[in-house]
Amino acid sequence: LKQSFLVAAHGTAVSAMANGGDVLFTASKDGVVRQLNVLDNFACEDFFSAGCAVSSLATRGAHVLVGTVEGRVWELVRRKAGPRMVRVLHLGVAAPVESLDADQPGPGARVLALAGGRLAVWLDPPRRLAGAE
Repeated sequence: LKQSFLVAAHGTAVSAMANGGDVLFTASKDGVVRQLNVLDNFACEDFFSAGCAVSSLATRGAHVLVGTVEGRVWELVRRKAGPRMVRVLHLGVAAPVESLDADQPGPGARVLALAGGRLAVWLDPPRRLAGAE
């Protein structure tokens, strides 16, 4: 393999990364998640600030999961106008989120997180029927 790019995405050490297809996401101990545009020579810009150190990242379609050292998982949706928060998942333990995985978003799809020796599983809610209250 030949190295194509060497990107300085953060001023501090990178602590996590995830491949979003057309963008790469990186995070650091300062809590900042950045996105690198693969189609634009890895142009780098801020995506989200978690407010504490980020320990893991994962993508699921247009959604980005951000795991923190405090045992919290932020789920955001990528949009041109900036990310939109979908939900914040709490593991009930103040330990770094070591690993994240997820199905593509949809009714009953799973989000998995590992922290402090615990495995947490969340399910996406079922779709609401049109006109349902």
